[in-house]
Amino acid sequence: MTRGVLLDLAGVIYDGATAISGGVDAVARLRQAGFSIRFVSNTTRSSKKKVLDHLGAMGLT
Repeated sequence: MTRGVLLDLAGVIYDGATAISGGVDAVARLRQAGFSIRFVSNTTRSSKKKVLDHLGAMGLT
């Protein structure tokens, strides 16, 4: 069985340029437990590269 988690970005993982408290640690714990992580968002103004760069700056890629 595949185990995965979908996580919204804005308001769940980050608020603007700031990571939400506990979000980065929660993602790390889920990954360590063997879950596949997929980030979802309805952000249409940012390119995929910009979103990935933002996640990378928070240690999430």
